[in-house]
Amino acid sequence: MLRSRSLVAWIVVASMSWIAAAAQGSLPADRSVQYKIRTNPADPNSAVVWIIQLDLKAQQVRGSYVGWLIDQFTLTQFNSSGQQQAKWAESQPTLGTIDGLWWVQHSDPLAPTLNEFAMPPGLNGTAAPVSGSTDDMTYRVSGVPYVPPPEGPPYGGHVAALDFAFIIYPDPDPLDSGDDEPAEMTNGD
Repeated sequence: MLRSRSLVAWIVVASMSWIAAAAQGSLPADRSVQYKIRTNPADPNSAVVWIIQLDLKAQQVRGSYVGWLIDQFTLTQFNSSGQQQAKWAESQPTLGTIDGLWWVQHSDPLAPTLNEFAMPPGLNGTAAPVSGSTDDMTYRVSGVPYVPPPEGPPYGGHVAALDFAFIIYPDPDPLDSGDDEPAEMTNGD
């Protein structure tokens, strides 16, 4: 009788260990995050002039951190009327991290929330034209800590702050740039 209880207890413990190990090996679903830069960052009704989209694929989970591969960087330019002017893209841009992943802490690694992506890593690269331009776009984008104004953050609280510069070669001057620029965060398409 004692042996059968021990066997049952061992099976239960082994099953729980296997379930825990399997859960650790699980990865969250792919996702896409957009950062919308507006003509007037304090006015959520002002025109969007740039959208930076990061298409993400989870590669590893370590405790509450997920290592995300940026599978695609897309930059879209709009005119003041909201019509798309041009689009550029780069597959798997190089990150300034040792393993090339963007490590993000999540309250639930298998169910990341939008606001947990508010500090994108430093991205520097050259994106190829997709539409509306024949020239490559050299870009620099990095997240910085966002400090909301006293009246509270715009965009329903889904706000990141970015440093960025967008340069079309061979012009040495940025087409646009910003420091500590508030950007509305949305789930990408």
